Amino acid sequence: MSIDGDFLRSVEVTSHPVEGSLLKAISSLPQGRLIGFIDKTLPNDKNALLILNLIKETHDDTKANVVITNGSTKTILQTARKIDKGEALLAGKSTEEEDEEEEGEDGDVKMEEIEDDEELEEGEIK
Repeated sequence: MSIDGDFLRSVEVTSHPVEGSLLKAISSLPQGRLIGFIDKTLPNDKNALLILNLIKETHDDTKANVVITNGSTKTILQTARKIDKGEALLAGKSTEEEDEEEEGEDGDVKMEEIEDDEELEEGEIK
């Protein structure tokens, strides 16, 4: 489990009468900003997981500002759009990385798994 330190300095925990505790931006966050990732092959920091649980789920995709991408070994969290100061962090439905098809020399289609270790460029959303 890894959470970006600059991200942590950009949010605060607040309470909401209905939602309970949640994360709000104390400064604007750009689209594609890496929040953190969960490595499914290693033990994760319980404190970091508690912080990530403060990102509430929304069923209204128009309100979602965090995207969660599930890979085979890592779950990646990043901003889906620009988040304004004072805005609560809301995650939409998580997405699964799909296998990419690759045609072999013999014409057969081979399945190639997407690598979780691919570097994410700032501003890129997977």
